Amino acid sequence: LGVILYEMLTGKHPYDAKEQKALFRCHALEPPPPFAERAPDRDIPEAIEAVTMRLLAKDPDERYATAAEVLDALDEALRAPATSGSMRHEADDDSPWTQHAPRPSKSRVWLLAAFVLVTAGAAAMLVPSVRERLLGEPAAPASSPPPATTSLPTPSATADTPATATATASAAPDEPQRPPRPTTVGGLDANAWAVKLQQAVGSKSTDAAAASIQALADIDPDRLGSEALVANVALAVVDITLTPKADTVFERLGSPDAGAAGPDVFYRLVAFHGGSKAARRAQDLLDKPEVMARASKAMRIAYLLHTTPCQQRADLLERAGEEGDRRALLLLSNMTPRDCSSCCLHAPGLGPAIRKIDERTKQAAR
Repeated sequence: LGVILYEMLTGKHPYDAKEQKALFRCHALEPPPPFAERAPDRDIPEAIEAVTMRLLAKDPDERYATAAEVLDALDEALRAPATSGSMRHEADDDSPWTQHAPRPSKSRVWLLAAFVLVTAGAAAMLVPSVRERLLGEPAAPASSPPPATTSLPTPSATADTPATATATASAAPDEPQRPPRPTTVGGLDANAWAVKLQQAVGSKSTDAAAASIQALADIDPDRLGSEALVANVALAVVDITLTPKADTVFERLGSPDAGAAGPDVFYRLVAFHGGSKAARRAQDLLDKPEVMARASKAMRIAYLLHTTPCQQRADLLERAGEEGDRRALLLLSNMTPRDCSSCCLHAPGLGPAIRKIDERTKQAAR
């Protein structure tokens, strides 16, 4: 359903890959590009885009659990203020970051109508209770978290002290012990801030996204670099880079306190958002030895593969097989003869490396 809605709204499939194997790899590993990239000439409401992107989430736990939830999300999206374009910066009306939504066009009306028909039709076929709603029952209020306050707390200033915490006993003698991490910031735990970050990306709010990133860096920085969240973190940082909060966010992600999560986010920016201002800043930080020293082995080999010409990767294949994760798997899969006939036709280590990583990632997912 998510792919159908994406195609209806943008007029294009989420991915350009034509060969079946490459297309499958895109669906498995790459987040769908924002509507603005695929259909810059179309004025599609952000709330509708957020619903579509959640339908296309890689992690099943992040998708809607039932067709009824899809319909509730649609109800809420249609009630939301009509905004589109790149992320809003929450500022005064005279701020250069403030953008005003254009008036709804006829094309938007037809897009919304099509969205309603497809989503409601699918829901009606799948869920009897939804069919009853479509026949006349009033729509139930959409379930959503409590509305956010107009100004989010500054994470570092409002971090709540955990009830119990112990310092790491194995810290090096010459390394000062860090204070225990808070369990909440502004009364919200890491799970709640992760949800807020995803909502901020969907609603294009740079202020909320920046606050969420800083809060997660306080509570659980590893969450920022996790497979479930890193794509959204990178999307948020791309637009935050164009706001005054950019320095604060990059400094936080590049600090020792962020651990391996910072390099993970920077790699995502370089690999998937190359050419953007955010990717250039991330590249500069990854070039610093003290930042790369905090990266995981899996990230380091992925970065080496990414920055090494395809014809020169043969010497990295054995290491990639031992240390690589999905990031290395994506790069190595693109080196197979069907996809890249000039690169690794005679690299005997390519197949074994791919199989090793594939088996390891499957075992980790079990």
